[in-house]
Amino acid sequence: SLHDALPIFLNTWAGLSPLNAVQLTVHQKRLWAVEKNSTRGAYLPPDAIQGTFLFFDFGPQFQRGGFLQFLTTWTLDDGNGAEDHLIAMSSEGEAVVYGGTDPNSAANWELVGVYYIGTPVAGRRSFTKVGGDQLLLTQEGLVSMTAQLVSTKVGEVKSSISTSNKIKFLLSELVASYGTLFGWEVRYYPTINMILLAIPSVVAGGNTQLAANQITGSWTQFLGMDAATWLTFDDQLYFGDYTGKVYEAWTGFSDKVLLDNTGGTGITTAVQQAYNYFEGRSNQMQVGMYRPFFVTTGPLSFNSKIAYDFKDPIVTAPGTVPAPTGSLWGSAFWGSGFWSGGTTVRRNWVQASGMGVAASLKMTTLSASDILWVSTDYTVVQTRGML
Repeated sequence: SLHDALPIFLNTWAGLSPLNAVQLTVHQKRLWAVEKNSTRGAYLPPDAIQGTFLFFDFGPQFQRGGFLQFLTTWTLDDGNGAEDHLIAMSSEGEAVVYGGTDPNSAANWELVGVYYIGTPVAGRRSFTKVGGDQLLLTQEGLVSMTAQLVSTKVGEVKSSISTSNKIKFLLSELVASYGTLFGWEVRYYPTINMILLAIPSVVAGGNTQLAANQITGSWTQFLGMDAATWLTFDDQLYFGDYTGKVYEAWTGFSDKVLLDNTGGTGITTAVQQAYNYFEGRSNQMQVGMYRPFFVTTGPLSFNSKIAYDFKDPIVTAPGTVPAPTGSLWGSAFWGSGFWSGGTTVRRNWVQASGMGVAASLKMTTLSASDILWVSTDYTVVQTRGML
């Protein structure tokens, strides 16, 4: 961190005090720093991490005022081939884009565009690079810079394309409630095509994350990882908590496993399928039984209920993970006994209750193994609606 490196930088930096450098980035082999509470960025000569900083003021391009929130890069093809451009994001929501390699040379430094994309959330980690694109988290949602590309040099994009359209209302509520708190962060984990939004909380231990599959655009929420910051290193995802501990995320099928591979607890999930009218939107119906279809590598506990007509029943999480079991060949029923070290199919019928027009399966699971929920079978009785 900048704080840990202060003793080194105090003796090797000139022109900019490390105490006033609040964020760093690298563009075209130059180290850039954001000067605290100003509209200026400071930069060093190419390939240098020490020396005398020169300053470039982005303020004249900030039509709405404010200060320089952060600097980042964006790979953009403006007709001259793909090139890394520098994005200077203002605290009032303007993304100023420059191209070139030398801010001190008018012949090799030019303004590409100014885009209003919405006020960024608090902090200086609300962006991430996804391939050649740059995603920025603002009060408008998670915005793609590539979608903002227009022909004019300075302009406001009135209809932006947001990666977070499916959670727009939820994200708006979270930003309105916690937008001024420290801890907002965007991180891309390319190994599984996951975009991660870290959401801070006013409650100790309450930080959560929203995560999207970049390919499908589907979102989910993670609980129980009270992360202060995230990092991808050597193709693996890590996070640090507020006590100074570092955790390896998205590995294995148990939580809180120690470095010697001891300990650990099962992982709890909460899921709900979309409501289904079963081709009878005007009819009352009753789900008699349902059968979730799982493929697992170990024991699984789950509790479930059928929700009707968009009500939200409480489904408690299972208390314990069943003990692992193995079966001898010829001693267990096909499809119900576990093969040690292999996978099994689980398809158990569950009795349902209630009645309504639309039905949805709500379920919680607890397991310390790999689980794939393949499908769900239903038995349904429908009655003709009244006119």
